[in-house]
Amino acid sequence: MNTKCLIIGVLAIGFLGCKINKGMNSSFGTAQEDAAYTDAKNETSSSVSPKISNAYQIYKSVAEGLSNPDGVMVLDLSSQSLKVLPVEIRKFKNLKSLNISVNEIEILPDWISEFAGLIEFDLSSNKINFFPLSLYKLKNLTHLSVEGNNIERLPENLGEFRSLTIFKCSNNRISVIPKSIGTLQQLYLFEIYSNSVEIVPDEISECKNLVNLNLSYNKLKQLPQNIGALKKLTWLYFEHNEIANLPTSFTQLSNLHFLGCSDNDIKKLPENFNHLDKLIGLVINKNQLTTLPDSFFMMKALDDIHMENNNLTAQTRNRLKKTFKSVPLYL
Repeated sequence: MNTKCLIIGVLAIGFLGCKINKGMNSSFGTAQEDAAYTDAKNETSSSVSPKISNAYQIYKSVAEGLSNPDGVMVLDLSSQSLKVLPVEIRKFKNLKSLNISVNEIEILPDWISEFAGLIEFDLSSNKINFFPLSLYKLKNLTHLSVEGNNIERLPENLGEFRSLTIFKCSNNRISVIPKSIGTLQQLYLFEIYSNSVEIVPDEISECKNLVNLNLSYNKLKQLPQNIGALKKLTWLYFEHNEIANLPTSFTQLSNLHFLGCSDNDIKKLPENFNHLDKLIGLVINKNQLTTLPDSFFMMKALDDIHMENNNLTAQTRNRLKKTFKSVPLYL
């Protein structure tokens, strides 16, 4: 497993161990019939499932599906050493979920656009060099994963995927996030860690339904100035970048529960850091902190604090231990 993925996975697991005031549902159920995802009872969840999940038989081979081509809704061809997609797949006109991950596919055929009803498409861990243009006609696509390929650019017209809810493009060679990402009004989770991104466009603040954002292991020097407009953002990770200062609007992230920002150059936290009053988990190891604002010691929801490998003064360390004596604290 990629070391970066392992670190991020461990961090996520650690956060999942924290208690959540709203009551986190760690096994997020299938979505309701009229939505690509759901957050039943207004609970907070780190992931969402496509609405077809567990609803249909999962076919594991083309041969199996050919016995009932009209009944094939979910096809899983992962880890089968495929270099090209079998043309027989075209017979599965009602396909809603296609998994071709962990293969050796370099190019998608143009006929993939024939699956107008496709909701979920997993192309992760292949050998794709260019974002497949044939995907644009899949207007109902809500879940798309292209992570673990060799993609260098996301298309400028990314915003055409108006129904996209989950977009995973980590572990590629992407350097630019197009401004059109702001038109993805349904976007709930966006993972683009382990790339070469230098700038996150301000337009991302227009993704009003964004809940989970992972920007770790890139080349960022700053976050968008208006990131505070993401009022539903609950999970935010930007570990292992080059960020020194947090934008003024940062403390307007009123629904933030988990923040992971280790391995940056952050020297101080905002004076009004306590405005993040729903923050439960904080991992800010390996930065340049020496002191903390007084407001930090007023935070009531914090239930897991990681501040290892900073330059905190003895006075600050003692105050942390006294204030958060009943909270897991790592200094």
